[in-house]
Amino acid sequence: MRLIVISPESFIQNESQIVNKLFELGLECLHIRKPNADIESVRKFIRTIDFSFHPNLIVHCHLPLFEEFEIAGIHLKAQELNRHKEARGIISTSTHSIDELIALDRPGLQLFISPVFESISKTGYYSESDLLKAGSICRQGQFIALGGISDQNICRIKREGFDGAAVLGHLWQTRSPVANFIHLKQLIVD
Repeated sequence: MRLIVISPESFIQNESQIVNKLFELGLECLHIRKPNADIESVRKFIRTIDFSFHPNLIVHCHLPLFEEFEIAGIHLKAQELNRHKEARGIISTSTHSIDELIALDRPGLQLFISPVFESISKTGYYSESDLLKAGSICRQGQFIALGGISDQNICRIKREGFDGAAVLGHLWQTRSPVANFIHLKQLIVD
């Protein structure tokens, strides 16, 4: 199972240094999600990440940055998928129900389903159904669990059969994102 990290929504102090350290420790994929940042700010942020890690980056919504940098892929809104289905690299999108997940599933697509647990980063953002069942669905693409994932439940995500788990709050809303990453990685490897 893959461990994916999603950036905090706003830029934080020493973020690029932390990201570079996470990659040095084996992070496979970072989703750069900065919904309130302009394209130039995201461009500058990408440039602060060691060039050797660019093939492990996925940028959210900024198609020009996907085309400009040699990065892994792009995360699009579901309604944008058909316009970019021939794009190189990883294409991902977010879903919030099993029906939506099944409807969008196709080869090569990475589908996030959330929230599988009560969100850590978004107060009051609860799972309204048992989205954990999605891990056992026969699929063409990859299903990634998101929402409330921590050291207390990541092993359950693995047992349920998901292709990956994406973490945000459990890393960035602590004083020790690097230590939390190391612990999560150990839990899914053992």
